[in-house]
Amino acid sequence: MTVLEQLPALVVLDRIAVPLVAIAYDGSILFANTAFAKMVGFEPAEVLSLRFHRIFHRVPTSKPPLSVVHALTNMVVELAHNDGSIVRALMSRSDLVRDDRFALAAFQDLTKQLWEEERQSPLDAGLDLWVDEARWSSRTSRTARPCWRK
Repeated sequence: MTVLEQLPALVVLDRIAVPLVAIAYDGSILFANTAFAKMVGFEPAEVLSLRFHRIFHRVPTSKPPLSVVHALTNMVVELAHNDGSIVRALMSRSDLVRDDRFALAAFQDLTKQLWEEERQSPLDAGLDLWVDEARWSSRTSRTARPCWRK
């Protein structure tokens, strides 16, 4: 316990494997841990030089950044990766004890999972079903062989 008491809060937050970012009322990035920087393809120091609208893709620019963050609580957001791609992540609610002028949000990267789900088309689903049926048939009957019918 003594070790934890001696660690500064920012050191602890940076060591957490969950991507975290703190956004100020004006849209500046106050803090981003290494996991968040890695998720969006930047160095941690680079993230601090960015603004809210540079990272958050397709969000209203007419509203204050903190209002947007609070409105997107527990939703999948799109973040702009340094390479130009989009990272899709579930964003947590900012659960700060005090009502400060910034929000601290955690993210769960869903990019790969959502991409795989979207990639699965109805044709692919039918082919998977056909392959499963063919495998079952070949196990239950020595003469059954999967084939395409014309």
